[in-house]
Amino acid sequence: MRKKAILFLFTIMVLILLIFFLKFYYKFLNSGNNMNIKSIKDIEEYILNVESYQLIAEITVSSNKNSNKYIVKQEYIKDEKIYKQEGIAPADILGLTITYNNSQLKIEQAKLKLTKIYEDYPYIMENCLSLQSIFEEYQKDNESKSYEDSSQIILETFPKNGNKYTYRKKLYIDKLTGKPIKMEVLDVTQKTLIHILYNEVKINELSYICTEWSKENE
Repeated sequence: MRKKAILFLFTIMVLILLIFFLKFYYKFLNSGNNMNIKSIKDIEEYILNVESYQLIAEITVSSNKNSNKYIVKQEYIKDEKIYKQEGIAPADILGLTITYNNSQLKIEQAKLKLTKIYEDYPYIMENCLSLQSIFEEYQKDNESKSYEDSSQIILETFPKNGNKYTYRKKLYIDKLTGKPIKMEVLDVTQKTLIHILYNEVKINELSYICTEWSKENE
């Protein structure tokens, strides 16, 4: 009898702990860097109003003859109009950093200790490899559209400044977290020429690029 009572109490404790865990896990999924996406409208509202991001991008560029893969770190702060891209792989781009700061372009090669700065650079945000480029293009393009499948939402746009090689872009976003998964840049024949896979994505957590840039230019 005593054993049954102890077993009953133990079962109750396990159930209480399980309920507590599930409530905590649910709150975790709906806070911080994650969000509970309810509709395409929700994802558009969230992703198109991103204030900053930091991520690792695996970029594959394909042509008729070959395919090349690059790994870069990208960081962006919307209000400060700052975008930074740092080469990770292959070895020939390791240490190569490109920073757009408002109207200034800065190119650095750490291994060679070389720095080049361009003032009043006119193409600051026209980088088809950057994530924010599709945000801006999607909002400006009257032909932009969005649709979904079981696990992701796709934003599709036709860049105004595109050409036959960058005719269309498709951004895939995770429904649960609101984070970008990948982007495809297609040519006029609908062939994917650029495929970008996003890893280690952090949304709205970045605020230090401007400080670093200011210190470097004091």
